[in-house]
Amino acid sequence: ANAVVAIDPKTFEVKDWFAGDAPFTSSPVAFSDGTRDFAAAAAGDGRLYVFDGKALGGSDHKTPLARSTTYSTPAADFSAGAVSTWQDGDGVRWLLVASAGPVAAETKFKTANGAVTGGTIAAFTIRNQSGAVSLEPAWTSRDLTTPAPPIVLNDVVFALSTGAFRGGDAHLAAAEQIARSTPAVLYALDAKSGKELWNSGRTIAAS
Repeated sequence: ANAVVAIDPKTFEVKDWFAGDAPFTSSPVAFSDGTRDFAAAAAGDGRLYVFDGKALGGSDHKTPLARSTTYSTPAADFSAGAVSTWQDGDGVRWLLVASAGPVAAETKFKTANGAVTGGTIAAFTIRNQSGAVSLEPAWTSRDLTTPAPPIVLNDVVFALSTGAFRGGDAHLAAAEQIARSTPAVLYALDAKSGKELWNSGRTIAAS
């Protein structure tokens, strides 16, 4: 669970890998800037990782191309599921990931769209200067309850606040978890700022 592995598409043999200290909580997403191939994934340490597509973990298989500071409060019962990516009209590459709980104080986002207690969508841009890659915190969305992985379409981010109760108690009965959950709400956000454009209100009756 703590590794990202590259498999040869013809022989299915392991070509390369990255092995970290924390388990990954999302599937990796692959993308290109035109000259280089990359992959990105979120991990249980509340960080986002970016890998070189041709050398996932470097010579020691433990060195990512870039790693964010801690932006998410690590939670054993939450999985980001997937990292979403898109490229804007100016050629800037964006990475978006669902985050649980309050935003960690270590990471300072340029724009915060309100206080976050239950979760948020965290947006980063990739900066590539002379081959040196870094992650720049861009914005966090409004407060969301156990958010699902976001979807980006025509410069609009669709974010689902699932409403699912996360109590951290493994012995809590399913019926009680459901009773403490709230109805889901779908939000449309500006992809460059995270500003709320629309929400489904009380249309969705279940979590």
